[in-house]
Amino acid sequence: MDIEIGRCGIACEVCKNFKNVCLGCDEENQIEKICVIYECTSNKNVKYCFDCSEFPCGLLSISKSYCPKTAKIKLKTFFTEQEKVFSS
Repeated sequence: MDIEIGRCGIACEVCKNFKNVCLGCDEENQIEKICVIYECTSNKNVKYCFDCSEFPCGLLSISKSYCPKTAKIKLKTFFTEQEKVFSS
């Protein structure tokens, strides 16, 4: 069984959002350019960060669990919950 790995090296398939509200690194970034790590690896024509001759670089200091799609989902969920509280 193949496991989908994001460009940053994080295993997408261990995330609860994968295939639920997130299509994974490659597909999400084809829809909307949301990840600077994805953009960097694409520009340098490497599949993963660790394939790059400049690895490790400053982009990896963002976070070991960096995923902009997951961050957007959490933020949307937070505001939806706050909206429910204030509209009651």
